[in-house]
Amino acid sequence: MKWVAGIDEAGYGPNLGPMVQAAVALRLPDDSCPWKQLADVVRRAGEPEDGRIAVDDSKLVYSGKNLTALERGIYALLGGFPPLATTQDLRHEKWLPDMSILAPELLQTEWINDRNRVGKVLSRAGIKVRWGGIVITSARHFNHAIDRFGTKAAATSAGVQRLLRQLAESVPVGPLDIMVDKQGGRHYYSPLLTEAFPDSWPTTVCESAARSEYTLSDRGREVRIVFAPRADSNHMGVAIASMAAKYLREKLMARFNEFWQKHIPGLAPTAGYPVDAKRYFAAIRPMMERLEIAVTDVWRTK
Repeated sequence: MKWVAGIDEAGYGPNLGPMVQAAVALRLPDDSCPWKQLADVVRRAGEPEDGRIAVDDSKLVYSGKNLTALERGIYALLGGFPPLATTQDLRHEKWLPDMSILAPELLQTEWINDRNRVGKVLSRAGIKVRWGGIVITSARHFNHAIDRFGTKAAATSAGVQRLLRQLAESVPVGPLDIMVDKQGGRHYYSPLLTEAFPDSWPTTVCESAARSEYTLSDRGREVRIVFAPRADSNHMGVAIASMAAKYLREKLMARFNEFWQKHIPGLAPTAGYPVDAKRYFAAIRPMMERLEIAVTDVWRTK
């Protein structure tokens, strides 16, 4: 048996709001497709809605209207969210006075029923699902990474490094495969891995547009790390991580909008992406000055 983990992010492209990255690990009894093994309770996003729970790339699961589709999968497979211990990046955010963002939209009886039903099938299949970690990067810290390294990809790389370490330290011993949704057009990840695992030296298996693969030994454990495009559609761990990251990002943006709408009644909400972000930012700038909130604490420079 080995552990197969996935890492994905939500909120890399916006100008407003945080970026969220998540890692999820599955213990699989063999190389069979987990979607097939869990087909009694889990479906892909393109399959008919028949009461099973959608687990797929978050862009396919979430319609932009209702978070419960994402929430069902997260609560059924993982039982909810861990304490957001990595949210120190948000501790200075005036729009987020506390972290009470995770009250589920589903009724307790609904997600507990889903959890029990899925749990039985997971047990029968010999599959375990667990959190690998969550990293939330505020606009302030996103801009710090840009200032230091000159590129916004540095913020994503820093989060991936943290999640790689969290996975290696939290997942039980044994072989570990980690799948990461590819970081833009980048093909070379040895420097990133060397920083994440300073006591090891990654061996390059291949580096191409289709796949960048590495192996290394971490405290006696063999670790294989693969960066591939569309990993969130091809690997269940990455798909669940994608859903979790998107869900948290949407929850955080709801709080972001609530804060500014209290100060500016009638302000239409934003998802933070380019074009609409400019409209929103122009509307809140005068209030930011009154509240003494720095531009770089709200607006990402890239």
